[in-house]
Amino acid sequence: MTKEVMITISGFRITDGEQEAVELTVRGDYYRKNGNHYLLYQETEDGGEKSRSRIRISPGSMDMKKSGAHLIFEKDRKHVSGYMTPAGELTVGILTEKLEMREDEDQLEADLEYSLEINGSHVSDCRIRVSARSLKQQKTV
Repeated sequence: MTKEVMITISGFRITDGEQEAVELTVRGDYYRKNGNHYLLYQETEDGGEKSRSRIRISPGSMDMKKSGAHLIFEKDRKHVSGYMTPAGELTVGILTEKLEMREDEDQLEADLEYSLEINGSHVSDCRIRVSARSLKQQKTV
């Protein structure tokens, strides 16, 4: 896969029977180190500030680092971490039920299904797909 990629993070969460969809598509950078895949990109936070985000994907786990948070996804394990918000810190619990990764020469995909807890209470069930595709070089004339 090339260094420059198009990253799409899409999914939905189900809270009290209501489904809310989310999707982010952004250009980013890809590299591979020690068997791990890394995606780096900039994300615009609420309020318009840009922050650097990083996703690390390996065959058995995935983690996301972004402004105020480090979320860890590992099949059949619960991870608890702090998540800083403008209103203060929340305790986030993630129990990952499904984690699948697929890769080929020009694409990387990871599918997640997990339960999300905030401050010890279940708030939603979530599904996310992270996809990175190589940007093809355009020929100049």
